[in-house]
Amino acid sequence: MELSEVAETTLAVREPVALIPQRLLSQDIHFWFRLTGIDSFWKFGKSFANGSSVLDLEGYKQRLKAGNPKQKKMFTAFYDSGVIWFDGTREEVQTVIFATGYRSNVSYIDVI
Repeated sequence: MELSEVAETTLAVREPVALIPQRLLSQDIHFWFRLTGIDSFWKFGKSFANGSSVLDLEGYKQRLKAGNPKQKKMFTAFYDSGVIWFDGTREEVQTVIFATGYRSNVSYIDVI
């Protein structure tokens, strides 16, 4: 999100980002996690949210809806100057930052 303020940025996703509100009923969501015991389940690798869940900090939902950053279905391959998007279009890019989580897996991307 911060990078999109200073550079042309595309958020390439395998599934749409699921935004979880930071505050519920005037309390931070972590308060409710502790109260309900959900935080204990996370210690054992279980989660009620999908792998793309993100806390909605500082208006992320509004920023994504407004297209800053753009959000596109994940690219399928690299070529010498950039990426090839799911629809076959090529785009030159300078940098790719992977945010793969705890279990990185990029087997779905080909290098051409």
